[in-house]
Amino acid sequence: MTHERPGAEPVVKADPGVSAQLLAELAVDPTASTRSGPYVRSFAAELTEVGLGEIDALIGFRLPYSSAEFDLILAGIHPESREPSYVAVELKGWDAARLEPSGLAVATGSTSRHRTLHPVVQLDKMIAYLRERAVTRDHPISGLVWFPQASDADVASLFDFVSPEGTRVFTPESREAMAVFLRSQLAPDPDRRAVGALTSTAVSEPRPLLVAAANEFKNPDEFVFLGNQELARSTVLKAAERGTNETLIVTGPPATGKSAIATSLVAELDRRGYSVNHATGSRPATSTWRKVVGTGNPGTKVRSLFTYFNNYTGAVPCGLDVLICDEAQRIRGSSANRYTPRDRRTGVPQVVELIQAAKVSVFFLDPEQALRPGEIGTEELIASAAADNGRTVRRITLDTQFGVDGSSEYLEWTSRLLDGERRTPPIWTGGREFTVEVADTPHDLEARIRERASDGTARIVAGLCWPWHEAKPGEDLPLDIRIGDWARPWSVKGDRGVHGAPSGTLWASDPAGFGQIGSVHNVQGFEFAWTGVIIGPDLVWRTDRWVARPEESYDTSLRRLDDRAVEKHIRRAYGVLLSRSRKGTIIYSTDPETRQMLHQIVPSNAR
Repeated sequence: MTHERPGAEPVVKADPGVSAQLLAELAVDPTASTRSGPYVRSFAAELTEVGLGEIDALIGFRLPYSSAEFDLILAGIHPESREPSYVAVELKGWDAARLEPSGLAVATGSTSRHRTLHPVVQLDKMIAYLRERAVTRDHPISGLVWFPQASDADVASLFDFVSPEGTRVFTPESREAMAVFLRSQLAPDPDRRAVGALTSTAVSEPRPLLVAAANEFKNPDEFVFLGNQELARSTVLKAAERGTNETLIVTGPPATGKSAIATSLVAELDRRGYSVNHATGSRPATSTWRKVVGTGNPGTKVRSLFTYFNNYTGAVPCGLDVLICDEAQRIRGSSANRYTPRDRRTGVPQVVELIQAAKVSVFFLDPEQALRPGEIGTEELIASAAADNGRTVRRITLDTQFGVDGSSEYLEWTSRLLDGERRTPPIWTGGREFTVEVADTPHDLEARIRERASDGTARIVAGLCWPWHEAKPGEDLPLDIRIGDWARPWSVKGDRGVHGAPSGTLWASDPAGFGQIGSVHNVQGFEFAWTGVIIGPDLVWRTDRWVARPEESYDTSLRRLDDRAVEKHIRRAYGVLLSRSRKGTIIYSTDPETRQMLHQIVPSNAR
């Protein structure tokens, strides 16, 4: 059977309603496609062998509002309280592992060797996240890390870690100790109350990024990071402690937690007394961080911690302990512009200025979100500049979804949808906690988004296919975006609000921004609960492919690009617009053939 939470899609892909004994006897491993599939059935056999075959095993249990999942959750009743009790299981197919002084583990497999988060820390974080989001605090949940291919000696240094969640490490050599541990936590549950309690519990939603970030400066436990998210955070904190010249490059697609980790690090490093700055190449991003975090923390210096990439020309070398650079794909060749005085034009590349400004420099980026010809930040550029400046370079890739309510399916779908090489558009089959709809008119789009506005932040965004006139004080905003009899204004240009509408730099965070239409210029780096996306006439679907029509665009930066680069730029811009939502996206295309294609691949009954 498949278990569901009220109002949500099933939380597991495989049947969780089996005993460990039955799982061990299955002819085909139901999780063979998962990262730990080869070890699930063998672990179930271990449970059966030590007399725990009647314990329920929930396979591939996925965390709410995340793409992370447990390999197994064992469910039963506590032998003393007789109430539901759980043990989360992480299966590691490593041959050996050792703990570094930094607290990270060096794992050795049959074909690879890599640095990673201590598996107990990883599992503890997942348990803490699950407890916070979906499990009542009255029900105990502990952890178990199983190394089926290692001996106790192979992972000896991992045993010493003291887990706040009571997580233990075991190998086949210590299976009897594992049995004792499990019996102290679980007994068979004939009525399967534990399974029912876990899979039907109400789920609490995470706070929106901006709200959580403001709270992070007062509450260090606001964010719970998982997997490589926590690895990135821990690596930066350890680098700050060492105080040596290091550069960390963190890459990841949309909604993998880059901005959340960045702001969390600023808060934690400031709390620990380090000199730290946060920098971006975006006026809307930095202005919003200053307003939201500063307003949430009055009487503090936090506003001054948020800066721009071009603020570090002539900065004292290593004058900061740590510099956090978010949206680093927006790094430019130089911090100088046409207004920069001649005596301030140093000729030093912007990336070098950022690296030299601090002992530890951290760059968060997604190369697929570089939107303007002058934005040159790549992993290779940063790593090369860091090495040339004598820095130790570390790289981490994020792969666990943090926003978008954990719908990795949706982000993968948008990536395939906008793939210029693909000739068959992908069908949206529904996401666990995400909704996609297609609107037939801009009126329909706006009505649906307005209906959901009470569900959190909601905005409408569009491609740059209409003129963008300056709003004048005392006058109504110019209705630049006209589609038939529907007309709406763009967000206000500049740093000042007009006629009750917020400035363009604060459009994404100010509730009064609803009603004006945003663009890639002020949406990048932000998230909304719901987003309406207008695909303009600059990108249309013809038979079996996307066709870019730059003559329909008002984006002047396209004039410097060749035809192939123009098409890539336009598709990438819509990729940014489509990846801003946490709960759902409603799409409208001004082109009838494109709209027809979207209706064909987004069934009306799919979430």
